[in-house]
Amino acid sequence: MRRSDFRMKLFGATLAAGLLPLTACTGGNSEDSGSSGADEGLPSATFTETGDSSEASGETSSTSSSTMTGDGDGDGDGDTGGAVGDPCESDDDCGEGLECGPNDTCQFECGDVEVTLEATPPPVMLVLDKSGSMVSNSWDHDGDPGTAVETRWATLHRVVTFVLTNFENGIDFGAQLFPSTGACPNGAGNCYNSGACVVNSTPEVNVQGSAQAAILAAIPPAGAGSSQIQGGTPAADGIRSAVTALNGLSLPDDTTPAIIFVTDGAANCGQGLACTGLTDCPLLENYDNDLPTVVGDAFNNDGIPTYVIGIDIQDALLGSGNGNGTPEANPYVELNAVAVAGGVARPGTDKFYNATNEAELQAALDEIVGVVATCEIDLTMPPNMPPDQTQVDQDLVKFNIGGMDVPRLDVDQATCESGSVDGWIWLVEGEQVLFCGTFCDQMKSTGQVDGDYLCPGAG
Repeated sequence: MRRSDFRMKLFGATLAAGLLPLTACTGGNSEDSGSSGADEGLPSATFTETGDSSEASGETSSTSSSTMTGDGDGDGDGDTGGAVGDPCESDDDCGEGLECGPNDTCQFECGDVEVTLEATPPPVMLVLDKSGSMVSNSWDHDGDPGTAVETRWATLHRVVTFVLTNFENGIDFGAQLFPSTGACPNGAGNCYNSGACVVNSTPEVNVQGSAQAAILAAIPPAGAGSSQIQGGTPAADGIRSAVTALNGLSLPDDTTPAIIFVTDGAANCGQGLACTGLTDCPLLENYDNDLPTVVGDAFNNDGIPTYVIGIDIQDALLGSGNGNGTPEANPYVELNAVAVAGGVARPGTDKFYNATNEAELQAALDEIVGVVATCEIDLTMPPNMPPDQTQVDQDLVKFNIGGMDVPRLDVDQATCESGSVDGWIWLVEGEQVLFCGTFCDQMKSTGQVDGDYLCPGAG
């Protein structure tokens, strides 16, 4: 798992290496003349207080080894006193958890707390069509008649590589092929049989962080031909295997797994069907009506939505059922039904993403991944350890993504999620933060967020 570094600085100075988990700047009055109160060899931050009532002239307060107890004079009595903003002359004038600040008013105690938050990226299984039609059917992938056509597999491989490169910090990916690379064990010329429907019972790559290298090593290369890309379209078995793997993950309650299902035609290889001869193979000639049921069960019973992408899908009755291995079905109608069953159908006529070229295929994957990836950080989820909320001022929190300060916005959640504004908002103050617009996009891509809490007057 990647970690989003969330550094909370409760004073203006940034401490270098060797930060303590919690270093308090109590600013108490020392009884020892000239004593700084700092532990030798440890980084410290100092505040020079005006109007100090200390008997030792010129005394400067500094860090001590005590934590934020609110006992300003160090006598262990748990001082009570003024609230934030009340005037003071020393820490004794301020309540528990407060100190007398440089502006002679009570403020939250200043210390340095470094917290590393472990974000849980959503798990997404790529269920990819490796049937023979992915290379036997070439297409004009760029819409330019002056360039050579290429196989659908070559285009899909390139787009998957792009998505894995750009989103692997924000999403944990896995990959399931249908059929598997073990399909058609007797060779490409001898695949009109049950060997065309082989699917691994476990994904080629289970969901994991930084999965790009593993996935690209497990699937055929972009230039693969018919000796590697072959077989039928056992989509339902591919979904079954993906669902089993996703259900086996241990996930936080607020993390939703998802499937991205990519295919270039209608499914076959239905359960209960068989081949009886070289020209009689209902297993390959009949559409697999189980596919929408399997996808629907994943959504309704397991809470796993399926996003459906079709590659150059025609709204027409295809396949003759007379020995060519293409099921007789309208793939457009069938994939619309699968998308509806998956629980995340698109509005309008096209319920699935129908990509007719590479740009549309990439746009579809980008959009889906953008929806699945989250722009929210929950500061309270284990093992995250946010600071004691009584010790910080939520109004002074700052966030930084990619070296850029993120402005805090006064908008509601819907406006933030619309993408029309750039910044961040609290969903629950001090506990859940949501990033908006371009900063949301950067967070999905980098998975990195830094944060500062500043004391009043710290700058």
